[in-house]
Amino acid sequence: MPFGSSSVVVDSSRLYTMYRDGDNEVVVALESATGKTLWEYKYPAVFLKGMNMNTGPGPHATVLVAGSRLYSAGVTGKFHCLNKKTGEVLWTRSLIEEMGGTVMLRGYSNSPIRYRDTVIVMVGGKGHTIAALDLKTGAIRWHGGDFGNSQSSPVLINVDGEETLQLSRQNGSTVVKELWFHSQLRVHHSNVMRVGDYVYGSNGDFAGITYLCLDIRTGQILWRERSMPRANALLVGDRTILLDEEGALHLAKLSPEGLKVKCSFQLLENPSWTPPSIGGTRLYVRDRKSIAALELK
Repeated sequence: MPFGSSSVVVDSSRLYTMYRDGDNEVVVALESATGKTLWEYKYPAVFLKGMNMNTGPGPHATVLVAGSRLYSAGVTGKFHCLNKKTGEVLWTRSLIEEMGGTVMLRGYSNSPIRYRDTVIVMVGGKGHTIAALDLKTGAIRWHGGDFGNSQSSPVLINVDGEETLQLSRQNGSTVVKELWFHSQLRVHHSNVMRVGDYVYGSNGDFAGITYLCLDIRTGQILWRERSMPRANALLVGDRTILLDEEGALHLAKLSPEGLKVKCSFQLLENPSWTPPSIGGTRLYVRDRKSIAALELK
């Protein structure tokens, strides 16, 4: 499979992801049992002025499956709603060129999320930092915010029993209160995994990587592990599967007391920046040029 960093989404007997082919981006559906291609949808995605993709051309975002539909976002901000069974295009929006979104240096990477009958997307820019699009039509249901885009995806939180994108309220207005700050939890392009009151993740960008555990109540770093390269984590029961960026797969136990690696083996040959996925007893992993399936026993 050509280049791509998008996660592999497991939906029953199918897998969905994205890759790049020349000046085009491709959304693809695969048979989960065999890896056979079921359908592909290809569209032009020439890089925009102001983008520098020398660290990798993407796509970066994870597709969203909602009912019978699939939603995808490419590095140039082209957003598609497809029939997940056939790949037929149902509607499209251009988050940057049409909706005035922010051009990201390394390309658009925000994954969409579903909220009720809308799909929430980051756009960036004055008046439309974030927007909600109608799941069926793509019409803008609401938008707001005045700051630029970032590489992070939106996350729904629960405040007083209601799902919201707001953090807190004071005198009827939304406000942000910083509880703590730590400069030594700098997540570059891997994920952070929360288990109870602790988060685990890789700190650092291009050098000096450490894998660490942090108490989210206080911001205190409990331990650092320098032997683990930058890695994406997946919690399975009480064990953690770590796929590091060098393509090695690790089975580990993470706790506030430390990182204990049970076993490791080299699996992939190319840089691996994509978090692993699981469906039943099958694990799906991806590097920049391939996807592999492993049976967990």
